[in-house]
Amino acid sequence: MARNPAKRRSSIARQRLNNCGRWLLRFASLALIAFSGMNLADTALNSEMFMVRDVVVEGNCLIEEDVILQALDIPSVVHLWEVDPSLLEVRLLAMTGIKNVRVKRIFPQSLAVEIEERMPLADWHNPENQKCYAVDEDGVILAEADLLDGMGPDFLRRADGRIQRPGIFGLKGNWQAGDHLEGSHVEGILKAVSLACMQQSAWMRSLVEIRAPIDSRGWILRLAGREGEIRLGEGLFSERLGRLGPVYGFLKRERIATEYVDLRFDQQGVLIRPINCDPSRWVRLAGKNPGPGFFPGSV
Repeated sequence: MARNPAKRRSSIARQRLNNCGRWLLRFASLALIAFSGMNLADTALNSEMFMVRDVVVEGNCLIEEDVILQALDIPSVVHLWEVDPSLLEVRLLAMTGIKNVRVKRIFPQSLAVEIEERMPLADWHNPENQKCYAVDEDGVILAEADLLDGMGPDFLRRADGRIQRPGIFGLKGNWQAGDHLEGSHVEGILKAVSLACMQQSAWMRSLVEIRAPIDSRGWILRLAGREGEIRLGEGLFSERLGRLGPVYGFLKRERIATEYVDLRFDQQGVLIRPINCDPSRWVRLAGKNPGPGFFPGSV
């Protein structure tokens, strides 16, 4: 029996119409769900649930929290997602006493601010105005020294409980808070002193003077209670200061006072000029090896 072509076309058309209707219904349902979700998300994001209610500041010792909050300049009414952490970091890094900072959102209502402050390491004595300024290991001038009195690496704490920072002498410049000290490898010598402090080198506790170069001796250190100077030259500061432990251990053990300890000769050894040791005894002592890489020079 032959099929009716008209009925077959009509059946196909109804099937296509039904399929199209189902797809339209699915699309409308998905659109409704998406719209409802977006509306719900917009309502939630703009609700008080995500308002900034708390700012937690950590790591600050020298800078008061109120000063940090003022520098952040966060609006009193703002949603957490409207706050740009990178912008807040830029604002804080513009402050003299801050070295590094990280700001992050903590949902639903908090901001966390992690501060790394610049720690005063030494005091620069300005010969032009006779004032003294605290500087950190990068040579950044933080403030007048008396404003940061008692601040610094805990290893520099003396027996009386006070932290005594060494003085930097011989650098001339019209610098102010926020500026960097400039001069012959000044940042290098400060980094080396800071490293010795972190390594808790015993001689660091008695360091009182860091003097800028005026001749071939280069940078010179002076320790409290010792008559001699420590000559560092103008480079390899960390490596050279690393030798002082064995050297002063030897000098203390043998009860020898020195006019100077010269660390500039690197591969040749350490040159020492004793002032309370006769030449014959010094020759005998020079034959001893008090530590790796140390060889006393002649008088």
